[in-house]
Amino acid sequence: MVERDAKILAEKYERGECTEEELALIEGWYLALKEERVAPDYEKIETSMDQVWRGLNVQGKPLIKLWPRLVAAVAAVAVVVFGVFFFKAYYMSSRHPEGREATRDLSANDIAPGRNVAKLKLANGRVITLSDAKTGLVVVASSLKYNDGSAIAQGDPGLSSRSATGQAVDEVVMSTPRGGTYQIVLPDGSKVWLNAASSITFPSSFSKLPKRVVELSGEAYFEVFKNKNQPFIVKSKGQQVEVLGTHFNINSYADEGSVKTTLLEGSVNVNGTILKPNQQAVLNHNTITVEQADAAEIMAWKDGLFRFNNENIASIMLKLSRWYNIDVVYQNIPKPDGFTGTISRFKNISQVLKMLSETESVKFKVEGRRVTVIQ
Repeated sequence: MVERDAKILAEKYERGECTEEELALIEGWYLALKEERVAPDYEKIETSMDQVWRGLNVQGKPLIKLWPRLVAAVAAVAVVVFGVFFFKAYYMSSRHPEGREATRDLSANDIAPGRNVAKLKLANGRVITLSDAKTGLVVVASSLKYNDGSAIAQGDPGLSSRSATGQAVDEVVMSTPRGGTYQIVLPDGSKVWLNAASSITFPSSFSKLPKRVVELSGEAYFEVFKNKNQPFIVKSKGQQVEVLGTHFNINSYADEGSVKTTLLEGSVNVNGTILKPNQQAVLNHNTITVEQADAAEIMAWKDGLFRFNNENIASIMLKLSRWYNIDVVYQNIPKPDGFTGTISRFKNISQVLKMLSETESVKFKVEGRRVTVIQ
C-alpha cells in the first residue's frame, strides 16, 4: 500500500466511512504502534497494516491480529480476553504523558462489575430478593420458579388470582438496582432481559386481558411470544410500543435525553411510527426520528460487552455508573472527543478505566465508589 492509500484510509476513518475490514486494519495498526507514544506517520501505518494482514511480529513483539468483525464469534472471544479501545481523535488530542502514572494505582481501589441482582414485588406488598446465583425467573400459571427449574429461596409463594386491593389481576414488579441485571419469562412466554437500574411492571396473568401491557423503566431487551389476537404493548417514558411478536430493545432511562427503541426482528409500532429491522426510533420532546441502528452496539450490554462507537466520555461514564454502581464527577467540563472500542462488562472497573486511559486523552481517580474524570 502506497502512502497515498494509507492517507486515504485514515481520512475515511475520520469520516466514518471505513468498511469492516478497513476498520479492523486501522485498529490493528493502532494496537501495534500505541506503545511508541508518538503519532504514527503514514509509512508506519502502511507497514503495520501489512503486518496485521500477514500475522507477523512488530519489532519482535507478538502482534494481536484483529480479524474483521464479520467473524463475530472470534471477535467476541478476543474482546473478553484482551479488550480493544481506539481513540478516534488520536491526531487532534493533546498528549498526557502523566496519564499512565495517574492511572497506575486504579486496581488498588478496584470495583467489581455488576451481577445477577433483582427484586420481585408482589401485589400484596411482599418483596422477594432473587438469588444472585441464578440468572432469571419464570412465571408460569401464577407460579414462580427460577429459569433452571428450582424454587425461589423463600419457597414458591405463587401469585394470587386477586390482589389485596381487589383487582382481578395482580400487578407484579421486577427491578434491578445499579450494578444488577436479570432475566424474566413473563406469563405469556415472552422473554425479557433487564439492564442495570431498570424495572418492568406486568400482570400476573395475560389470559383474560385483550392486550398484554407492561411498563418499563430503564433498559430492557424483549423477545415477545407471537399472539396475533393479543397485541403486546410496552409503555415507557412517554411512548408506547405495540407488537405482535418480535425482538427489540428499549432504552428509557430517566437520565437519558431521549427514549430509543431498536428493532432487531419483526415489526413494531412506536407512537404511530412503524419500524423495520435494524431501525431505531428516537423519541425526543414528543418528536420521533428514525435512524439506522448498529445492532451489535445496541445489544452489547445483553451480550456481556461494552461497545462504544465514537462515544463521548460523558455517555460512557453514564453507562459505567449504572453497571458498577459508582458516582462520577468531572474535574473539568467533559470534552466531546469520541472513543471507539469494545471490552467485557465482566471485568473490574480498573481494567475498563485503564483501557480508556491508554488513549492518553483521559485519566481517572478512584476513591471508594467515586470516580473522578480528568481531561
